[in-house]
Amino acid sequence: MKKISLSPIALEVKMLNLLFMKATRKDIGRQLKARGLGVNPLEFGVLNIIKHTGYALSELSKEMMLAPATLVPVVQGLEKKGLVGRGHDPHDRRRSPLHLTPQGEKILVKISLTDGKDIVVRKLKELGEKDVGELRRILRKLVGAIVGEKKLKEILDSHRFKKFHNK
Repeated sequence: MKKISLSPIALEVKMLNLLFMKATRKDIGRQLKARGLGVNPLEFGVLNIIKHTGYALSELSKEMMLAPATLVPVVQGLEKKGLVGRGHDPHDRRRSPLHLTPQGEKILVKISLTDGKDIVVRKLKELGEKDVGELRRILRKLVGAIVGEKKLKEILDSHRFKKFHNK
């Protein structure tokens, strides 16, 4: 049996992932704009994470795998829009957990990015049940190998993921 070189395949997988992420981010932006919510995809992602966690900025940074310097202006912008507030941790005076304001919660109620309008939902329907199952199995196997099975299980078992998964 001929050995195949995995380097070009790895490069292709990375490129496909980048294209996938770019297309889904563009679709999220389209959906947010169509609903006139006044937030971009990054801001929407921040709102979603804050809703379920009460993270401080440093924790949010780790969760999103973005530098704090990237998130500071995003969070400040959400504060100026009245969508996010900073609280006080009674156990650690240095920690300021972020929380949604009632206006921020209203935005999240107004939109579901996993409904029939979502590009991924539409394209998964086109693939068919068998291919979707295989895609899911292989992606979970690959991601588990990269981030670790324990971390993957943690993410898949998290309240935030289950909220979307059980719709």
